[in-house]
Amino acid sequence: MAKANLVHDVIIQILLRLPVKSLCRFKSVCKYWHFLISDPHFVRMHLNLATRNNCINCQRWRLCLTSFSLPSVYSVGYEAYDKAVAAKLDYPLKTDCYDEVKFIGSCNGLLCVASEPGILLLINPSTREAEEIPRLGNRRPFTQSSLPYMYGFGYAHSINDYKLVKISCKGCVFVYSLRANSWREVGVFPYGILALDPGIQLKGAIHWVVSHSMDSTKSQVIGAFDLVKEKFWDVSPPASVKNFYGIGVFGECLCILPGSDITSHNDFWIMKSYGIKESWTKVVITIPYFRMKPLGVFENHKALLEIDGKLVVYNFIDETYQDLVIHGIPDGIDFEVETYIESLVSPHLRLATRADIWIR
Repeated sequence: MAKANLVHDVIIQILLRLPVKSLCRFKSVCKYWHFLISDPHFVRMHLNLATRNNCINCQRWRLCLTSFSLPSVYSVGYEAYDKAVAAKLDYPLKTDCYDEVKFIGSCNGLLCVASEPGILLLINPSTREAEEIPRLGNRRPFTQSSLPYMYGFGYAHSINDYKLVKISCKGCVFVYSLRANSWREVGVFPYGILALDPGIQLKGAIHWVVSHSMDSTKSQVIGAFDLVKEKFWDVSPPASVKNFYGIGVFGECLCILPGSDITSHNDFWIMKSYGIKESWTKVVITIPYFRMKPLGVFENHKALLEIDGKLVVYNFIDETYQDLVIHGIPDGIDFEVETYIESLVSPHLRLATRADIWIR
């Protein structure tokens, strides 16, 4: 018995270190392996191992690219800066008529996307599983005949649920629970909407750049929505930063991006201790930019940044950078970029029966 348990444990430790593509293939080896790889506890351990640190220089972190002019989704691995190759993803849609794809966010390997006509999807690009989110009445996210919406997608750890937040320009707040497979109206948005950019997920909350009024000349704040309590609160920016166009995640830190369309910048701010205003710290880079988005941090003091539509790998030690060259995509097209981690997490969460399936 002890020997059998030892063999079982060794098999698990080997499988945990394999990429998702291999694990999906190994499910067909035998019933035992199918059961083992599909087990919620194994899925959780595999995810936790992949997210043990917040760096992206491992084979399980990938990029997703899409474009309004080319409504396709591409997956890109970037283990080598000059050898990144894009692969077009096929994901199921119940209609072939769609004009554009927009990323809403990613979390634990699940990618939330919106596409015409009025389709919201949860996709695991690694397993090719997809779940279409029910429509909220007859409302559609991108049609001219309906009001546009502001979105946010994230994971509520303590209740093991993925949630999509949808906010109308009139201030109505709707929340979709993957576990319940239903929408609920939860109140009124207490801020002025300045842009329809998707929210940033961090620490079990969704964050947007907002104002306490519709006047964009007023001081901006970060509005946060707790995915468990479903309540809003303010995250104060640095005292010296009055206006900023965007926010992001740098490592596991919330960051503020003070760029604009008319003035270039060469710095951004990170909140080293979440929720502590005094922990805001300025980070200076040698690349002037109008628009910048941090995509990930490498272990070797490098970071992957999207700067004015280009992907660059920036070295914070010697303050140099190099372009990330991606092969396999059309030239001359501006792409929207999102990151995701390869995982076995299924978008069919409500079908699960165990409460400890995906923990982060």
